[in-house]
Amino acid sequence: MSRETLWRPLLVAGGLVALGYQVAAVWVFTADDSYITYQYSRNLAAGWGPVWNAGEPPVEGYTTFLWMLVMAGPHLLSADPVLCAKVLGLLSTVGALLLTYQFARHLQRTWHTSASGVWPAVSVLLLGVLPATAVHTVSGMETALFTFLLTALLYTVTLCAGEVTPRRAYGLAAVGLLTGLTRPEGNLALLLACGALWTVTPRERRGPLLRALLLAYLLPGATYYVWRYWYYGHAFPLPFYVKTVGETMAGWPHVVHYLWSLVLPVGLLAAPGLRSRGLRLLLPAMVPAAGLMAFFVLPKHLMGYESRYLYPLTPALMAVGMAGVGETLRLMQPWLTMRSHRERSLMLATLIALIAARTIDHYERGVAPTIARKQAYGLCLNAAHVALGKYLAGFPGPRPLVGFNDAGAIPYFSRWRGLDLWGLNDATIALHGKAEPGYSDYVLGRRPDLVIIGSSSAAEYKPTWPWEPGLHRRLLAAGMACVKVVTYDEGSYYLWLFSKPQSDVGRYVAAWEQPAGDRSRQGVGPARGPGG
Repeated sequence: MSRETLWRPLLVAGGLVALGYQVAAVWVFTADDSYITYQYSRNLAAGWGPVWNAGEPPVEGYTTFLWMLVMAGPHLLSADPVLCAKVLGLLSTVGALLLTYQFARHLQRTWHTSASGVWPAVSVLLLGVLPATAVHTVSGMETALFTFLLTALLYTVTLCAGEVTPRRAYGLAAVGLLTGLTRPEGNLALLLACGALWTVTPRERRGPLLRALLLAYLLPGATYYVWRYWYYGHAFPLPFYVKTVGETMAGWPHVVHYLWSLVLPVGLLAAPGLRSRGLRLLLPAMVPAAGLMAFFVLPKHLMGYESRYLYPLTPALMAVGMAGVGETLRLMQPWLTMRSHRERSLMLATLIALIAARTIDHYERGVAPTIARKQAYGLCLNAAHVALGKYLAGFPGPRPLVGFNDAGAIPYFSRWRGLDLWGLNDATIALHGKAEPGYSDYVLGRRPDLVIIGSSSAAEYKPTWPWEPGLHRRLLAAGMACVKVVTYDEGSYYLWLFSKPQSDVGRYVAAWEQPAGDRSRQGVGPARGPGG
């Protein structure tokens, strides 16, 4: 057995072991927004259709139709949706890592290169030790599934760049459809990929490609879009309006951070090797990658923890990058052979020292803090939002209306009717914004029985979002008072619960005793926010 043959499975196994270790460490983390999708899934499973509040006109507050359908399964079977989502996330992530290896190996085989085959395995190792991989695996969101499908899309279009066959063309169209149904930007990725593929495909092979896209993507995709427009009445899901209205290029800092921290370090090493092989084969995969990064300059990255919106590009970029690094080192081989044994030993020792220093720095500044933040987030969410939601579920009588910014676990577990103060699940707020006095007029006009707003202090009201002070004043003027303060993060974030003190809801909420526990995890921040 050659040394290379031995190292490849060891590196892949190392990546999977690192992933497993970090998944176990952050298993408690479940994003509050994941419960939004579960609410639609539960209502679908119960026969109400994919709606926010059962029995009310439909609104589209989720952006992942396929994941919503998948998560209806656990509700039909009375299984734990959170556990099912984490298991499916783990399967999707492992699939994405194995596809990454296959993607990089395909590039090496196509190039007929003599570069080491170890580098595709290194791509799996790097993804496995990246804390973002584990976080998105267990978050309960659709991110892991979208990552797998986007990786499959970019890999398949690269196969088609080598040769378009009917099987590959239909595979590309089918994967593109599933990717677009998982996240709307998946449609942008497919269209850009096909546009680039069209330019590098011989004229005689364009017919099968066009036919496959028409039958397996455009027709079913158009059918779905016509249905959702008829059902919901808007061109885009409501989160699109919330994230794009009011600010221009709000996502620019997140895109720059992603490029600086991940793409550039690998890209600079890979660039000489990739340039030596030409860009024709890579063009159909790299154009959609660049297009998605350009698109995400525009919207706010709400709940954008660990580059959630850009991370799905990472496996494909890592596959291309590691294949390119192998080529770069192959090009350097003649220069290295001219060095003396002492010089090569010195360079190797320097490289090992740099890698060791970078690994230690990565763990201390990246892995450990990320794991700690996500553990704290999960524990805080369970102690506040989940516990409160389960208590509210015991309220006797008709379902009251509750307004909140953290519109996830509380409405899901309480089964109360929800008024999303952010607007992700409310068409009026999503389309008209939160400007006063119209915003507070609308919220109070809905006659909520309970309103939950955030404060950074338990003793005095200190708002956490810019639209809360005006709403706070109107709540007091309407005769509502804070009947309970719930601790989410001791010293940092509290939920202030407003109701009419003498109402049935007010008395029921005031009687709740929050379970005791360690909530001294300062810096976790609100359950919904850019940092998650």
